[in-house]
Amino acid sequence: MKAAALPALPALIEAMHERRGPQNTFDTFVTQAFGEMGPSAVPALTRALGDSSPRLREAAAYGLGMIGVVAAPAVPALTDLLGDPDVRVQWAAVMALGAIGPAAAPAIPALKKLRDQDPSQSAVVHGALVKILGNAAGRGRHSTEGSPTRSRRAG
Repeated sequence: MKAAALPALPALIEAMHERRGPQNTFDTFVTQAFGEMGPSAVPALTRALGDSSPRLREAAAYGLGMIGVVAAPAVPALTDLLGDPDVRVQWAAVMALGAIGPAAAPAIPALKKLRDQDPSQSAVVHGALVKILGNAAGRGRHSTEGSPTRSRRAG
């Protein structure tokens, strides 16, 4: 699909904004389409993160995550979504930040805060931190600093 589908982006955003009722296959299709549009879709999907529709915010975040590292310009907006009242939107933002990887490092303090405030999200946040920081995130629940080698020597 890639950039050739970019002209359909406004219509897909509008369709997601207008959707009511339970999530279904259409939502999954639109989320997949967002991700497959590639880097050219990043500005529009970043704007969609501020939409009033939680369904659209969630789909846009997942789409940005599918785009990956080139979606780095969306990191500030994705970081803001970590405080979203809808937990599905929060999860989508966490997953997107992890998919962006090291370029999402500015989100680390907010990710740690979410992890510490909501234990139900600790596993998904930890996964994102591992992707952002590499193996350093696996060194402890509350610390991403220090060396396991140093710890073994000290103990």
